[in-house]
Amino acid sequence: MSASDRLFAYGSLRAGSGHPMHDRLAAAGTFLGHGTMRGLLVAVDDARYPGLVEAEPATDVHGDVWTVHDRNLWATLDDYEGDEYVRRRRPIGLRDGGTVEAWVYLFVASWRGLPTIAGGDWLAYLGLAPP
Repeated sequence: MSASDRLFAYGSLRAGSGHPMHDRLAAAGTFLGHGTMRGLLVAVDDARYPGLVEAEPATDVHGDVWTVHDRNLWATLDDYEGDEYVRRRRPIGLRDGGTVEAWVYLFVASWRGLPTIAGGDWLAYLGLAPP
């Protein structure tokens, strides 16, 4: 397994989000565990989805780490995320104290003035709990 196979999902791709794209990820990957990345999580488009920004004040952004087995899924995910996001490799902290490198979709559209998500957890913000 390499960094090119891993994804850090912090929004609609997370288990428990109820989004159909999560089902596509689950069918093409293996859940490795929960992780965190330092950044700022903002609510985009009237809180319809989150964006992770590498900005201050940074906090732990919570998400899921996946191994993607179907390389064709990357093009599907890139299309799904659209022009507001870029896919970059970043270190992700794991609950066991380890760190892995994984792809993450960073929000690169204008974010100033958007509400921040306290606690950095999109599912908690929606009142959902991760499975």
